[in-house]
Amino acid sequence: MVPLSFCCPPLVLPATRAAVRQAYLRLPALIPQFRSLGAELDAGLLEGAAGLAVTAEFASREDFLAYARHPAQMEVIYPVCGPVMASYSTIQCELPAPTVTG
Repeated sequence: MVPLSFCCPPLVLPATRAAVRQAYLRLPALIPQFRSLGAELDAGLLEGAAGLAVTAEFASREDFLAYARHPAQMEVIYPVCGPVMASYSTIQCELPAPTVTG
């Protein structure tokens, strides 16, 4: 799993944020190593939150590295994200299977 948060300045229009989301959602068609990818805009419940959350899942570390090195990543994402990105952060981790309590 590779969670990413993408921060846009507050004045970035909702349509621009949606275009960034759509750019991320194009990647699985171009980079076959994705097991899954999700991208959602911030719900706006708390001030100062990231504008977009992206989660990606890969079958192996090798698949993640293939994605990270794939030219489509920069070709698709940077033209849309670069001009409006205030900051971003990522973490690469293996998450355990969810547990249900109750």
